[in-house]
Amino acid sequence: MSFLGDKMNRTALCIKALLKLYSRDIVNTKELALYLECNERNVREYIKELRTAGYNITSTKGINGGYILDKEEFFPQVKLTSEEINSLEAAMLYLNKKNDFMAKEDFALAISKILVSSRNKKNEFDEIRIVEKYPLAMDNARLKEIHDIFSEAIANSNKVMVKYASVNGSKKEYILEPYKCFIYNNYWYVLAWNEMIKNADPIGMYKLNRFEEIKMLDDKFIRLKTFDEKKYINDSSLNINKIHVMIRFKDVNMAIQERIYGDRQQLILEDDNSIILDCYMNEFDAITLALSYGENAKVIYPDELAINMKNKIANMLKQY
Repeated sequence: MSFLGDKMNRTALCIKALLKLYSRDIVNTKELALYLECNERNVREYIKELRTAGYNITSTKGINGGYILDKEEFFPQVKLTSEEINSLEAAMLYLNKKNDFMAKEDFALAISKILVSSRNKKNEFDEIRIVEKYPLAMDNARLKEIHDIFSEAIANSNKVMVKYASVNGSKKEYILEPYKCFIYNNYWYVLAWNEMIKNADPIGMYKLNRFEEIKMLDDKFIRLKTFDEKKYINDSSLNINKIHVMIRFKDVNMAIQERIYGDRQQLILEDDNSIILDCYMNEFDAITLALSYGENAKVIYPDELAINMKNKIANMLKQY
């Protein structure tokens, strides 16, 4: 028999021994040897290999002695490195402080179970401090309540009656047929069919934090067989009609190099120590970015965007 064949046979016998141990409370060496059709020395070798693989197999001596498999840990535990343990703890601390992570309690419990036997005895991990510049005004518990209602409605195809606040603050009542909840740019959205919309595409995106009232109805809806979420959950559907933009920044080079602002981003260093951001982004984000840097930013392409910037600034000056 070849070396590979011998190794495969040995593996098969180890598995066979493991199953025998699992079927009984205690099995002695002689029984295992007869069952595996090998000698007792081989049995001890197989037990050694199973222990090396992580199975908890103890032994007792005497007339009624033998091998005992810990069936509570039938699958061997995979040991985590200290770096892996720290990364899980970091993820738990980070996500626990995020408003957009709804399953934080279940996640923390799951991670605790994973770490229960692998956690460092010496706590060397420094807690992550997260400071959100503009935290969401809605309480996280209320946001989760809304998310859970939509999730249940999606799972059971129930219609939902809501009162929704638009950008200008006006309140409108809708009956929605929810298809999917998702996160975009740190906001939770629901993709839903709006029964009140008649003259345009009735499927739209709604921010969960703008729902002032929400009630799941007993009425059911039929999900469109032709519905394709990829058609809606993409840049254009989220009013992210991206255009080619170039903005020159002065005296803030390092700050601009720290982030990705758009697709196909390039940074061009100029001789006067300024930097040009060249990328594809939507007009609103481009104007907001340029305005946030004040006199240190100038839109240089396209001309239409530069004109819109001038108009925005002129309108702003009228207010002062």
